Amino acid sequence: MHPADCPELVAIQNPYLDAASRLEPIGFIRWQQGCTALEASPEARQMLGHAANGDLTLADCLARVHRRALPGLLDAWRRAVAQRAPVFEHELPVVHEARRRVLKLAATVQFDAHDALASWLLAMHDVTARCQLTDALAESQARLVEAQEIAHVGHWEIDLHRRTAKCSREAMRIYSVAPGWEPSIERLIEIVPAEQRSDLRAAFQREMKAGRSNFIYEFSYVRGHGSVREIHGRARVPYGKTGAPLRLTGTIQDVTELTGYRRKVHSLAFFDPLTDLPNRALMLERMREVLAKA
Repeated sequence: MHPADCPELVAIQNPYLDAASRLEPIGFIRWQQGCTALEASPEARQMLGHAANGDLTLADCLARVHRRALPGLLDAWRRAVAQRAPVFEHELPVVHEARRRVLKLAATVQFDAHDALASWLLAMHDVTARCQLTDALAESQARLVEAQEIAHVGHWEIDLHRRTAKCSREAMRIYSVAPGWEPSIERLIEIVPAEQRSDLRAAFQREMKAGRSNFIYEFSYVRGHGSVREIHGRARVPYGKTGAPLRLTGTIQDVTELTGYRRKVHSLAFFDPLTDLPNRALMLERMREVLAKA
């Protein structure tokens, strides 16, 4: 059954339907009042795993639906019919050759003068690959969030053309912003203490003026309860054909504990733990620096 063979479909189709069916198979099934067998296109039979020849019944179609999804499909259909909805849309998994497929359904429904179901025309499209990509993307994003939480590293991005900004959940945790905080260019800048903003802005502008694509930045800020946090990050800048920067992307890491450990190691190596005075190792280190400059 081709779309042109269905008067109901011809009435609702748009100029793009034929082109869409050529790009990706679209199956059609039609039911009319008083008929037990369904009219189905070859594409629909193939999606359902039904023989090319032979009668296709509603029971045959429902038998292909995954058993856990069948109650939801039937409930949604009953609600649509009870509301006399002219259009019904649903997405459900089916089992074909022991493989799970996902079909997107869209049907036009007609009722008679007594509001009884007269006919319906169903279009179906196999969206399994799209769903698999969506699931893979969601899993990848979840792993990225988990990795950032473990490493205490967040990321941010500023679109200089659209003047928009976004940052990861871990970045917002590091920034200690309130729940519901929406990032923007101005709000990201306001996180940096006022006395450090001009120096940090000048450093970014200097690097971009030199055409550098990657550089390091650092700043510190005071949390609401008074603790000082040391922030270390790396920024990347892609440039357009004219040499103008397109956007800023970067990472942010709270290195407060690491900086504290380094200071402690330095203190233990070069200062006496009792008197807190420079020790012999520090004196030798300073002498080497002087000799190296001589």
